[in-house]
Amino acid sequence: MKIEYLERKENPLLNRTEVTALVHHEGPTPRRSEVKARISAELDADPDLVIVDKIEQEFGRPVSRCFVKIYKDRESLEKIEPEHKIRKNMEKKPEKDEGGSE
Repeated sequence: MKIEYLERKENPLLNRTEVTALVHHEGPTPRRSEVKARISAELDADPDLVIVDKIEQEFGRPVSRCFVKIYKDRESLEKIEPEHKIRKNMEKKPEKDEGGSE
């Protein structure tokens, strides 16, 4: 997965940085958690303060356009973002049931 940053804008009023990027990938559209981990690592941001707002797949191409918000502190994130967006970005991976329950 390769990320090409199109725009990075500081928004001091909302205490966040807004990033628009193209994600070049093979296979299906990447998960929010994958995009979040990669962008937070590349931009040296705390993953708990990163919200992947939108991932739009371009039809017929292995490219997705992403809109990401990086907050400066937890208080601003909780005050501005709707609860469902926070939950969607903080979701845990479901545990696999390895045992054969019969």
